[in-house]
Amino acid sequence: RKKDRPKAFELTLDRPDGSQRKILGPASLWPRVYPVLVLKQAGIISGIAPDTYNVEICGEHHDVQVLYSKGLVEREEKVRFSSYFIARAFCRQLAQIAHAITVAEIGLDGYQPLLLNLIFDKNINSEVPFSLIGSVTPEEELENKIVLDLLPVRGVHYISCRFAMPNPGWKFPTYQIICGIVPDEASVRKNLTKTVFAQKA
Repeated sequence: RKKDRPKAFELTLDRPDGSQRKILGPASLWPRVYPVLVLKQAGIISGIAPDTYNVEICGEHHDVQVLYSKGLVEREEKVRFSSYFIARAFCRQLAQIAHAITVAEIGLDGYQPLLLNLIFDKNINSEVPFSLIGSVTPEEELENKIVLDLLPVRGVHYISCRFAMPNPGWKFPTYQIICGIVPDEASVRKNLTKTVFAQKA
């Protein structure tokens, strides 16, 4: 609500001597920054169960420079950004999107779903989201779209969903969500060819 928006913001600045100071600045100059979840390749694909991730703070370099030009931040100081980010909740959201797209395109009978426990947050440990959700190679990066792929891995055919978040001019990674196991590759491939979704060679 506009009337409830803060009129000022607090920033923490790192000084060259290792100390910190805090400043208050007008909300209109708040730098446009956003957290990005950076993942390794999904564990099912790599064969390794990843249990770590990184969160990068991205944004507009120009916005930070304005803080210097307005004299709010001294040239030798660095602006510190931090973000509270719940990776598990974000992965659940990706799983919900991927599951919905997969069911809409090939139906519940077309594959064995793997995402339901993650979606409903049932009895899963910290490694499970990153076994099913990960990054893609640079060649598989997308922009503003969703792609379903048939993905053979060590004799098992999976259906995966590559998802690029809508991009308002900022850069987001492409995530790959392993949606389920495909028992009948031929029928699923035939179904996918009728859609706008791509399939891996």
